[in-house]
Amino acid sequence: MRYDFIGPFSESQGRFVAFDPDRMTTVSIPGFHAGDNTAITGGFVQASNARKPLPGVAQIQPSLVSPNKKDFAPRVGFVWQPDSNSTCVMVRGGYGIYFDRANSRLLNNQILDFPYYTLA
Repeated sequence: MRYDFIGPFSESQGRFVAFDPDRMTTVSIPGFHAGDNTAITGGFVQASNARKPLPGVAQIQPSLVSPNKKDFAPRVGFVWQPDSNSTCVMVRGGYGIYFDRANSRLLNNQILDFPYYTLA
């Protein structure tokens, strides 16, 4: 059994932003009749360690996601020797569950996401 704690990413200046569908609010656009006339006006969240928090945008934890403390990874392995008189042939195998996280370069793009990109 192996246990790995892989903590979530956070950014030193708190510039992580995201969209939480549970917090989404909408408003109808009057006079707009082509297709859907609804605009999303809320549901954006920002990291709680933001140095310059955006007004009207909810602040949650610095990493935007809760840490996962349930990464228990069972492992099992075996060796089988078909002929007990021979030392040349052995069959080895194993199985395990492994945990990893996304490369941080993917998360660096969040600095350019809404709402920071549109305010720049």
